[in-house]
Parts: sequence; structure tokens; C-alpha cells
Amino acid sequence: MLDSIATWMRQKTGLAVPTVSTTEEAKKILRTNYVIVMGFLDTLEGSDTKELDAASKLHADISFYKTDNADVARLFRIDPQIKPPALVMLKWEAANRIHVGFDGQFTKSEISDFVSTNNFQSTKPEISDSVSTNNAPSVITFTVDDASRVLGNPLWLFSTNHSLELISTFEEAAKAFRDKLVFVYAETDGTDFGLGADLAFQFGLPEGSPRVVALMANGGTYLYHGEMTFDGIKTFAEEFLEDNLSIHSVQISKSALRLPSDSH
Repeated sequence: MLDSIATWMRQKTGLAVPTVSTTEEAKKILRTNYVIVMGFLDTLEGSDTKELDAASKLHADISFYKTDNADVARLFRIDPQIKPPALVMLKWEAANRIHVGFDGQFTKSEISDFVSTNNFQSTKPEISDSVSTNNAPSVITFTVDDASRVLGNPLWLFSTNHSLELISTFEEAAKAFRDKLVFVYAETDGTDFGLGADLAFQFGLPEGSPRVVALMANGGTYLYHGEMTFDGIKTFAEEFLEDNLSIHSVQISKSALRLPSDSH
């Protein structure tokens, strides 16, 4: 289910690969547990950028970035003395992040083959001392820029931006699970291309009231069925960690996934 949604999201946004301009942005990205592909380019316009953009659209589940900043490249273990273009994949094996360098032709097909060949993890990554999320926000707000990157996270709140008390409650519950779970808030009445509302539709969520949803690693989706309180959401998250979501939730059928190509 998540693969289908991720592919839909990439097609929906049609976005170019995000640019990382500063070392502060780079360090924020490196605090995540995601598989990352970073391209070091001599210019952010031109054929190399187009090839990287095209390759990224074939891998909606991977976070692609680009930079022309040598200091940023250095943080991703790219030797800034190397003549661009250069490319590296950061992934996890056991609890360690490793860097895999690309040595092919900088074309859509060869970049895509490189990503496909190296996109695997031997075990689920754990937070390591060198990549801490202590300074990360307890709740990530779903945006166009982070669309493909955050889809795999487990707990989501779909709500309007007027539900300030509920959003605050969701954030408080999230603080109790720092370094254990990532909570994501998707605004359903925002101006960000209507993606929050569209994503709720793709998940097969009922319209109307705010919803809290859990996404399982196997693609299953569970809708929280209880009061929107700190204790209720906290208990739901605990049940997620215990793999016991049937108590206060109802599973959303995979058949509910709808991907209308002509919407918006």
C-alpha cells in the first residue's frame, strides 16, 4: 500500500529533486533514518540535474537531494575535490550508516540501476549515537518537500489547522515516544496543493472528523477508534509498539486505496 501511495505522491507533485544549500539543512537530513541519495553537481541547472530528477521519479521510496555546495557534499562523504557530477547513497546495514559511491555515467538509467542494486538493508535501522534525533521535532508536518520521505512513518494525524488543541495533544503524546516512533501531522485544509486531504483520500479515510492512523511495516493501515485525548493517543502508540493494534483500532482494507489519476 505504501509503495502505491509513494508512487502516486511522486506523480502528483512532479517535483524536482530538492536542493540542499546549507550545512544546517544537510545535518537535519543526516539525522533521519532514511535511505538517501545525494548528487553533487557543478550547477543546479542543466543536463545533470535533469538526469538526476528523472532517475528520482523511478524511486519514489528514496529521498533524493542535490547540492552545488562543497561543504554540504563533504558532510555526505563526497570528496569536494572530485569534479562534479558525483553521487553517493547513504543507507543502513545493521545499526550503521554506510556510504556507497557511484562510479557510472551520470544518466537516468545508470543512476537508477545503481539505486536499485544498492537499495537494501540487512536489518531495520536503530538510532545510533552518531545520528541522534534528540534535536528533531516530536511531530513532522507533512509538506510537498518531504512527501516521499515521510510516507513510511508509522503514526499520522489528519486534521484541519483549526484543531489547535488536538494538534497540541498529538505533539505531547509524540514526546513520550521520541527515538521510538515518528509522528506526522497532515493538514487537510491547507494550501500545500491539497496534498493532506488527497493523502487522506488515498489512505481510504472517512471524511470529516480528525483521524489518527497507524501504518504497519507490512502495509497494513489501522484507524484509531477512541477519544482524541493524550491518554488515548498514547495508548494507541503503545499498542503499535506492542503489535497489538486490534484493541483500540480498526483495520482499513487495502481495497480502500484509491488512486484517481485525473484528480486535481
